[in-house]
Amino acid sequence: MRLSRLGKRSRDDHSSPDPRTTVVQSVPGSRQGHNPTGSDDEDPNLMFLSPGWLTALRASLQPTGEPNPRDARRTAAVLLPLYRQEEAWWLLFTRRAESVEHHRGQVSFPGGMAEASDPDLATTALREAEEEIGLRPDEVELIGQMPPRLTTTGFWVTPIVGRVRWPTALRLNEHEVARVFGIPLTWLAVPDNHSRRQLELPDRAETVEVVTFKPYDGEVVWGATARIVLDFLDRLPSA
Repeated sequence: MRLSRLGKRSRDDHSSPDPRTTVVQSVPGSRQGHNPTGSDDEDPNLMFLSPGWLTALRASLQPTGEPNPRDARRTAAVLLPLYRQEEAWWLLFTRRAESVEHHRGQVSFPGGMAEASDPDLATTALREAEEEIGLRPDEVELIGQMPPRLTTTGFWVTPIVGRVRWPTALRLNEHEVARVFGIPLTWLAVPDNHSRRQLELPDRAETVEVVTFKPYDGEVVWGATARIVLDFLDRLPSA
């Protein structure tokens, strides 16, 4: 999730391949010996989601397509890319490159600031996903959007949920993304796989609650991204 950028490209720039790109044919995420549908550290209630679970999920979300607010200076959107692999449903994450100006090396969803030319926040999320990881909008079926969440840095971030046709080749923009990886919903849904703690911010009198997941495939999901994951999981129907 990129909320500010250095050397921002024009709308037409992303139509030409960036010279610093990496083509990814498959997404890592499965640990050695890990069974996404039978591990002890996964939630059995989500293990066998019913065939109609996406329909139920869609009903729990707001429809996409609402016009962007006029003041988009503090408005952002991220894409929650759902895909099916190894008989399980996964979320796709990115790890930001070390060369970016803000939040370097952190795990996030593809996304960023809304632009004045974006008709809605779904367009923002899809545009950013294409710029960052080469995920074409026609490879994503939009399911709906979640309510915006205010981050500690003062941005209103709207999560857009979409199902990705899988498998699909991705092209990483190495200026912004170091890696893409997946985590199964069944693992994310286990309460013991995340923790909460209070954090004091230097510019605030009150503390804020920070959510941190245990490491998965060497990656740690925490902060605003972890909070969005928990909000999303609350909307999942159980088997």
